[in-house]
Amino acid sequence: EHAYAYRDSLTDKGNSIATIKRRMNTINAVLNHSKKRHGLRGWDNPFSGIELPQDDGAAGEIKRASLSLNDIRKIVPHLQNINSDAADIWIMMMFTGAGPNEIRGLHWGDVTLDDDVPHFEIRANGSRRLKTGERPRRVPVVGAALRMMQVRAKHERVSSNQIFPRYAVMPNSNSLSAVLIKMMKTAEVWEKTRKVPYSLRHTLKNHLRRVAPVNVQLLIFGHGHGEGGSASGYGDDDLLDMQAGYLVEATKRWGVYDFPSLDIQ
Repeated sequence: EHAYAYRDSLTDKGNSIATIKRRMNTINAVLNHSKKRHGLRGWDNPFSGIELPQDDGAAGEIKRASLSLNDIRKIVPHLQNINSDAADIWIMMMFTGAGPNEIRGLHWGDVTLDDDVPHFEIRANGSRRLKTGERPRRVPVVGAALRMMQVRAKHERVSSNQIFPRYAVMPNSNSLSAVLIKMMKTAEVWEKTRKVPYSLRHTLKNHLRRVAPVNVQLLIFGHGHGEGGSASGYGDDDLLDMQAGYLVEATKRWGVYDFPSLDIQ
């Protein structure tokens, strides 16, 4: 009963089918491992065999929607009403396509702003770990995200190794997501399961598809790292300068490059 109640609570919160399956399967795997490790032969895993929601492939589940330029315009005045860490993480998500967990745990040691191509590295550190099968990757910082990071480096770098200390110390991104969702609701942009903070990643991906080759898209988003998909063969050149150029082109196409001044390109 507890397992089904947890499943239903995930649905009621508006999580996607993929998220519900992932969380339920994770719990199931942890309990199966515990049963094996501790020799619990007479104990049945209550999360084993729980029926999970299915995408019927026809009407299907409601997918996440992109955030239009008009959506971003509505959000701009509300960014100043949330804490600066959350507001700046939003900007980083918008210009890099990185997820909230990848950004909130960044350390200054992961960031290089004085390189020919300013960038940060997503890697394991004291505030975050990598997913199974995930390799470290470098992501360029351009536009408003670069300007924001330069300001933070000038004024806050000496006080903390963590770039976004408010959220780096937390075990997950739930608190951060709650702040960003509340802001989107206030701006009348949020739509249950469709328009959420993670939509920023989907939106940038849509615009990158228009301008960048697939191998560069994979390098930026980290897709396929575990299967070698982003490598497209051998070599250690991650095409950082090309990544930066395509990110500039994509954000200009979206109309947000000069954020918070927004124009259709």
